[in-house]
Amino acid sequence: MCRLFGMSTGGPRIRAAHWLLDASRSLRAQSHRMQHGAGLGWFSLGGEPVRDRAPLAAFENADFDLHARNVPSHTFVAHVRDASVGGLTVHNCHPFVMGDRLFAHNGVVKGLDVLRTWLTDVDRAHVAGETDSELVFAYVTAEIRRRGDTTAGIVEAVRRIAAELPVFSLNLLVAEAGRMWALRYPESNELWVLSPGEGGVSGPGRAAGTDGPVPAVVIASEPMDDQPGWRPLRPGELLAVDGLTEASCFPFGPLRHPLRRSDLSIREAASQSTTPGTAGPPVASGARARTDTSADLSTAASAATVSSTQAPSAAASVGSSAAPSVAASVASSAAPSAAVGAGL
Repeated sequence: MCRLFGMSTGGPRIRAAHWLLDASRSLRAQSHRMQHGAGLGWFSLGGEPVRDRAPLAAFENADFDLHARNVPSHTFVAHVRDASVGGLTVHNCHPFVMGDRLFAHNGVVKGLDVLRTWLTDVDRAHVAGETDSELVFAYVTAEIRRRGDTTAGIVEAVRRIAAELPVFSLNLLVAEAGRMWALRYPESNELWVLSPGEGGVSGPGRAAGTDGPVPAVVIASEPMDDQPGWRPLRPGELLAVDGLTEASCFPFGPLRHPLRRSDLSIREAASQSTTPGTAGPPVASGARARTDTSADLSTAASAATVSSTQAPSAAASVGSSAAPSVAASVASSAAPSAAVGAGL
């Protein structure tokens, strides 16, 4: 299955090379099983999301290595893809950028024609690829905008998806500058966290030319080394990370239309495999495309050599003020519609 990675230091800008490249089960090592694309997202000095992605496996992508070793940030989101929907094109690779956020997803959500009807023309204009993941992100983004709060928007969007659409897994990472949200839902696919108090750091120690260890919250689809402090998120757990502060809530009930593995297509089922050494089947639809980098406005001129550049709109920065606690955010969320409430 696709693999997610997120890291937050609470302020210090560090590099993510240890977890992405050098750890015993680094994202690059995992990409030997997930070869349909890789991407890394971070935040500029101005707090704008930047990402580089390509329909290449991380282990064969020189840019993935280059950015992992050289880009400093306090917040990272990375992804290696085992495709279930959509061809091997750059627009189907994670992480996605909308407004001031990065997003990556692991799982299968169906009923995409219904999901599209929940989006306005403005919402759909941000969708460039074919994946369920990007459509889910567009809907999450729309709900965040409507509610004016990131946690409340995520909760409302996931509640409606859980009530009205067939879902196998909706594991996701959402990141703003200095803040992350991680969801494991339901129990189908795992998601793990390594907290600072349990050994979570940016890297193992200072080596020549590298950052020293900095406390960090690390989130991953599987433990990336043998430290005993890795904790699996519980099914339905929404973890909010504000700097180094973690808070969890459980605002979701059972899925109304849960998908079993037998309900998935061969390609979808292969993409959700958790067996080491297996990878999804080759994806015939869509040729491999060039790398896509979204850059902040201050570097737009130098990005002219990149195949495509996406600069976030300042007007789209919603919910970026200091976040309230998770419990407060959920409590302030408007009650779900009757149809949603009936399914939870």
